[in-house]
Amino acid sequence: MEDELIHDLAAAYALDALDPEEERAFEQHLASCPRCREAVAAFSETAAELAYAVPPASPPPELRGRITSAVRAEGGRVVPLRPRWATAAVAVAAVAACVAIALGVWVAHLHSELSSPGRLQALPLAGAQGSVVVGRRGEAALVVSGLAAAPRGRTYELWVIKGTAAKPAGLFAGGGATTTVQLRTPVGSGDRVGVTLEPAGGSPQPTSRPIFTSTPA
Repeated sequence: MEDELIHDLAAAYALDALDPEEERAFEQHLASCPRCREAVAAFSETAAELAYAVPPASPPPELRGRITSAVRAEGGRVVPLRPRWATAAVAVAAVAACVAIALGVWVAHLHSELSSPGRLQALPLAGAQGSVVVGRRGEAALVVSGLAAAPRGRTYELWVIKGTAAKPAGLFAGGGATTTVQLRTPVGSGDRVGVTLEPAGGSPQPTSRPIFTSTPA
């Protein structure tokens, strides 16, 4: 894994969204990288806040029966959750909430609930399924589903856009069911986040119109 690109996995690690090989590589890197430890701590806090921001929903009455039947069919075996957050309940809720954002299910609801000043924001995407999650200090991560891998010799590039000015915010390859990328540039009030296809290695300024953008922060 390229040294610089491994930093981009901090947000996905905090969301427990890495595959086992990526996770092992990132954890080895994390032990010696203060930058990534700080990023993981910030996004873990963000994910936990997001989980608690979603109002609880009453499960359907038949759910308990289905769970009980499944446990009996498995011989009563229980798979423990990994203790990345303080409690298993927070871990389940945070991952579920972030997956929901990636699928675009609760984006509009979260945006209306979390857009007050000083709180976590979920900025829906126009042109793709997902959102940009922004913390109170401007730290942000893109969560998008169904994005094809960048063509050979090309890369996706993130931009933080204020008016007509665009600042580079990171590169990523795309592909897979869900892509999670930490932005390297803070997102301020009124900023949008956009994604373009650029030559491998990225560009200092966008060379084409964004494939998709977020709503303003």
